[in-house]
Amino acid sequence: MGREEKHILDYGYRCVLFRKKDSYGKISAKNFLIADTGLLEVKMYHVGKRVAYMNTGSKTTLKKIQKDIRLVFDRQGILIARRVSPNTPLRLTGKGMGKLVTKKVI
Repeated sequence: MGREEKHILDYGYRCVLFRKKDSYGKISAKNFLIADTGLLEVKMYHVGKRVAYMNTGSKTTLKKIQKDIRLVFDRQGILIARRVSPNTPLRLTGKGMGKLVTKKVI
């Protein structure tokens, strides 16, 4: 398990995959919520100014979709990792990553 995978599982809350065509020809990006048991596919919708998630019921593992992950967000909605194209490595952004730094108390 690489450093990026560990940080995604520990600090990530939602990940977005690259856009692909579905069986109907519609281009859309899939959203997954990161849970202890795996990744749950969800649909996002807005209720007023709040974002809500509807569970679609499909589960997967990080290994299966790792090459398709485009963005990873934490619970506050801060982008913590991104990938520019499917062939590039997943990069940690450094935003909101102060929680990854451990400080020794004197």
